[in-house]
Amino acid sequence: MAVTKGQTPVGNVRSGGSSTSASLVITLGSIVGVGSIIHVGFGFSSTTGTPSLTSITDDKSNIYITDQNNFDVFSGGTGGTAHVLNVTNGAKVITITVGNSVAAGIGISGCVYELIGALTTGALDVNTTGAVSANPLNATFNTTAANEFGCLTNFCSTSTGTFTQNNGWTQDFTESAIGTFFFSNTLPASGSNSCNATGGATYHNAWAASTYKPTIVVPPAAIPRTIFIMG
Repeated sequence: MAVTKGQTPVGNVRSGGSSTSASLVITLGSIVGVGSIIHVGFGFSSTTGTPSLTSITDDKSNIYITDQNNFDVFSGGTGGTAHVLNVTNGAKVITITVGNSVAAGIGISGCVYELIGALTTGALDVNTTGAVSANPLNATFNTTAANEFGCLTNFCSTSTGTFTQNNGWTQDFTESAIGTFFFSNTLPASGSNSCNATGGATYHNAWAASTYKPTIVVPPAAIPRTIFIMG
């Protein structure tokens, strides 16, 4: 079976104000089901100072693993990914908190996914990043299983950038305050895969990709039959 979205991904953004800490709250449309994965893509920047990720939490005290949290010198922003595997406490409200070295305007964006049909342990396969100044954006990676689900956070050098997907990925959330784009796709084949998106111009892109492996369905064993030969 393939890993798929359990519900429509939800994105949100906050910007403005001046502080040393800010939080972005994202509320899903429904409570995450038991056994699902919660994947969080995020991006943040500040008008001055040095921002850093403080925490990702939810309303059910699930513990998130931060997989990528990468500052991009060219764009001056940070993009990353985090997840919780095999949820036992169904969350609905996820909070991303960012601190800063000085009081400044902190911008945070995020997109939250519920994924179903993944392994309950060891589901995370690809966990990688890249940066390129090119058009189109072409984030490449290798998966180990068929029917994995891919999530990609792209921090773009311009908040007014636009992208058109070329190879089946959907653009789940885009915000114009920071310049973070969130893409996803079910990847039918293992091996070489990519997220390919044509930009409205040549941008600098810093991306972080995660893929999750599906549950392995074992077919039932054949029932032996005894044949009697009557003589």
